[in-house]
Amino acid sequence: MGINLALHAFLARELAPRDYGILVVGINTLMFISTLAMGGLNQSILKFVAGSASNAAPDRLRSLLSKLASVWLAMTLLITLGGWLLFSKYVGTKLGLTPRMVLLVFACGGALSLEQILAVFLRSFHAMPSASLLDGRTGGGVTKTFFLGTCFVCSIFGMSLSGAWALTFLLTSLLFVAPLGLWLLRNAWQKYCDDFAKDPQEAASNGEGVGFGNILQLSGSLLVTQVLVFLITRSDVWLAGSYVSKDDTALYTGVRWLILQTIAPLQILNVAISSSIAQLYAEGRKSELQAMLQSSTSLCSLITLPVLAIMALFSEQILGLLYGPFYAAGSSILIVLAIGQAINCVTGNSAQTLVLSGKVMAIFVVNFIAAALQIVLGWWAIKNHGIYGLAVATTIVTIVQCVAIWLLARVLTGVWTHPTLTPWKAFKSMK
Repeated sequence: MGINLALHAFLARELAPRDYGILVVGINTLMFISTLAMGGLNQSILKFVAGSASNAAPDRLRSLLSKLASVWLAMTLLITLGGWLLFSKYVGTKLGLTPRMVLLVFACGGALSLEQILAVFLRSFHAMPSASLLDGRTGGGVTKTFFLGTCFVCSIFGMSLSGAWALTFLLTSLLFVAPLGLWLLRNAWQKYCDDFAKDPQEAASNGEGVGFGNILQLSGSLLVTQVLVFLITRSDVWLAGSYVSKDDTALYTGVRWLILQTIAPLQILNVAISSSIAQLYAEGRKSELQAMLQSSTSLCSLITLPVLAIMALFSEQILGLLYGPFYAAGSSILIVLAIGQAINCVTGNSAQTLVLSGKVMAIFVVNFIAAALQIVLGWWAIKNHGIYGLAVATTIVTIVQCVAIWLLARVLTGVWTHPTLTPWKAFKSMK
């Protein structure tokens, strides 16, 4: 969180508002490309490896891992190379990106998908410390540290930083960290083999019957859901980049990026417990699952809600301190967006609970409605009320989506995901 905050504060101060707004739109686009390139595997891998194939013999699990890796490679090549050849001109024209930036956006999207997939494989083997080095929507901590360091060194030597150069440094950072991820995965695999050799009894369900059809069916449905989630949470950035001035785009995207950092504890905890959700639900241990979900949400709320309150109370001062005087005008936007993220925080990990318990269709229906509402309401709001109207529309959609999924998680899986009123008891029950 600290590195990400420092990175964007540095970029916002080094770049003119127009250039920073275009850069954030480009980063938003490469995140979408990465989502498509992963093809839903960033969630289905957990279901197959940590759920269905947990405790499988190494030779059987190796076959499953090879199939998963093959699907990822095919999807990444199709989306990055094919997407660039077919849509690069349209993307550049619509979002105001230069041809060089469009090429870098597609390249970064492919490299980011590799880093995220490696992190998912590591989480599937419960190698959480290793996975934490790679986890991140725009790259893990190591990647962002290298990215920030490169930008800082260039600034010291008097190099004029631009959006294109920033994307070049991001691509270099992603490629630099990829060998580290492969090495960490090799170590996690070796540990799994060593542990299995000590206790070679396989689980009843070991993933032996998982084929390409099973992978594509689950991953495809998850991909559709993830695209809808992206449209709900990120399409407002595209709307800003397409319908308002570049200065207003910078103002909105800068505030939007900052407010999303406040829910990083929720995202981190969700990642940390994702493999356990799949395992506990598969084993029918719902009371333990609910205790884990409510405990993690309670912990997240204790961290996030005070931060959101402070940011809302001192929004103008905080924006001016981090980004510079120009961005202090976005204080009203920050306050409105903070309300939506507070609801997101207290409803907990309900979406991932539904996904990892196999209730994908419920998530699809809610997200489809929310995505359509975000695009239509967001378009109307920004056309009639500018970036301030867009902030209100985004918050309304966030609240509707989070509450609906929270209720569905209870109805369909039998567990609550909101903070418990007695957090000390929940934390005590955790093992």
